[in-house]
This record gives sequence, structure tokens and C-alpha cells, in this order.
Amino acid sequence: MAPRGWKPGTLKRHAGEDIVTRSNRSAVAELVVTCLSLIVVGVVLYVSVFGVFSDSYLRVGILLVGGLLVILMALQQPGGALDRVALLLTALALSLAVYQYFRAAEEIETGLYFLTATDIWMGLLGLAAVIELTRRSVGMVMAGVAGIVLAYGAFGHLAPGFLRHAGISTEELMTVLWFSFDGVFGRPMATVVSTILIFILFGALLELLAIDRVLVRLALAATGRMRSGPAAAATVASGLFGTISGSAVANVVGTGVITIPLIKKRGFSPRFAGAVESAASSGGQITPPIMGAVAFIMADVTNVPYLTICAAALVPALLYYGGLFVAISSAARNMELEQEEQPGIAFTWREMVQMGIFVLALAGIVVTMVGGASPAYAGSSAWPSRR
Repeated sequence: MAPRGWKPGTLKRHAGEDIVTRSNRSAVAELVVTCLSLIVVGVVLYVSVFGVFSDSYLRVGILLVGGLLVILMALQQPGGALDRVALLLTALALSLAVYQYFRAAEEIETGLYFLTATDIWMGLLGLAAVIELTRRSVGMVMAGVAGIVLAYGAFGHLAPGFLRHAGISTEELMTVLWFSFDGVFGRPMATVVSTILIFILFGALLELLAIDRVLVRLALAATGRMRSGPAAAATVASGLFGTISGSAVANVVGTGVITIPLIKKRGFSPRFAGAVESAASSGGQITPPIMGAVAFIMADVTNVPYLTICAAALVPALLYYGGLFVAISSAARNMELEQEEQPGIAFTWREMVQMGIFVLALAGIVVTMVGGASPAYAGSSAWPSRR
């Protein structure tokens, strides 16, 4: 029996209104994400060319914008009401903590500021928000490690035996972790802002130009006559793509969607195909000139020129991929796979241009750093758009 006041088409109209409302919310969220992303891109380009203009505003501001981007992206994913409430509370906690930091920023920089009870609570909220954002963007393992270390700092004086430390007050803990450049906003954050983000943008631009697909075709052309075939091509392609991404995840996404099906088609098991791609992509993080974030932090902490670290990483990277080649060839021989004739791969003029951009970009990075420029400026000068 229909409820009182119900009219035909009412349910359909309400459903349509809900769909329109969700669509409008999604459009607004995408617009905000785009605006925040453009702000980050503009700041990163400015810093890479002209240098850091304010450590406090850059480090804290990038954390705030990055956290809001993670939250907005998560809100666009399917989820329950509790999950959305948790995201909104995380955004509120991070915003309040950053606001409290900026209120005391000038005094903090002079070292003459004593934390109030409000500062301590806002610092705790900020740390909790950062750990939650880490869980959502990186995973539970990293968030768990951060939580354990934080708990040890607060309660380590109660630990048994050699694990016990002398103890630290809550005010001192918040001063170090939140209201200084020794904790959340320390040297790793400075390296991210001043160096790493420009290379992330550089890799994203080359990926937008579909250079990853061209590198796979180039690798297939170079290894097509080998017994291991596509498995060897996956290794070459991942090594080449690793020189511009420095990220294992981006490497798998860029090359794995093509190489894994080809490896399985050659006769290898799906497990072996996934193992080859993951191992080859992981090597991209140690392949110069663009390596993982740890390489930039290493250069900043040790005061060793980044170009020197790149030169030192070249030999291990070659040994890594050489050992991977040997393992793949041995597996192909044990499976008694025959060498197969591969038809020649013809490259179009567009693909030749893309390979030229790839070569020029890498050459630009190396030449610029050899000339004495910083890695951040080298990353910005190697952009194809600036050629």
C-alpha cells in the first residue's frame, strides 16, 4: 500500500535529484582538487627556478594542501558515512593544527616561544591527522610505525630494561615533532618541497606524453629475438622508465599493463609475469638520474652532491638489472622455451619524436647538474615544454 501523499513518479524524481546532487558535489570536488593541484604546481615551479622563499610557509603549506588533496580524492571514492565523517574530522584537525602553527610561526622561528595548552592539543591533532593521512595514502604499515614511534616518545620512560629512555614532557615532544623543523616539517619535508616534487611533475609530464608506451615498444624491438622475449623486454622497459619516474608504483602502472600480458602469452605463468614486472620496476628507484625520494634526502643529509650519488648508483643499478636478466634467461631455459622470430617493429614519426623528447630530457638533467645547478633546477630545465 502506497504511503499517504505519495504520487506516481515521486520515487523516480527523488532518485534523479540524488544523482544530480551527487554529480554536482563531484564536480565541485574535482574543481577544488584541480585548483589545489595548480597551486602546488605553481609553487613547485617557482621554487625550482627562484629558490625557497619561506621555509615555514612552504613546508607547512604543502603539507596542508597535500593533506586536503588526499582527503578530497578519498571523498570521491565509494565509502560509508562513518568513513566520510572520519575524513572531514581529519581535514578539520589538520587545518586547526596548521592554523595554530602559523599563529606562532614568527615566535617559533626566533626560538622565544613557549607552548600553551592549546598549542599542545593542536599539535596532537596535527600528528593524528598526519598519521591518518599516511594510512590512507601509503598504508597501514607506515602509519603503524609512526604511531609506535610517537607512543614510544611519550611513554618510553615506562618501558622495561634497555628500552627505557630518560623521559620527555608533552610540551617538549610537541615542540620537536610539530612546532619546529626537526619533526614533521624537518629536512625530509624540505627535500620534498624543494627537489622531489619537481621530478614528480617531470615524470608525470613524460607519462602524459605516453613515452612509457614508446619505451615498451623500444624494449620489445631490442629483445624480441631473445629466448625470454617479453620478460626481458619488461626488464629493459622498466629500467628505461625508471630513469624518469623513480617510483616503483608508477613503473608498474606505466609498463606493466603492456608487459605482463605479453609475458604470460610467451608461456610464463601469471605469478612469474607479476614477479618479473615488480622486480624490474623496483629497480627503477635506484636507476639514475631520477631515483627515489631517499636519494634526494641522502644528498641533503650528507651534503654529498646529488650527481655524485647518481654516479655511485649507476653500477648497482646495472648489476641489479644484469642479475635480473640472468634469472629470467635461466627460467626461460628451464622451461625449454624456444627462441621465436619476432617481426620487425616500425616506429612512427610521432614515436620517434617521443623518444627524442625522452633522450633530450635525460640529457638536459645530466648536463644541467654537471654544470653545477641544483637537482631542482635541473628537473625544471629538462621539461620538454621549456625546450
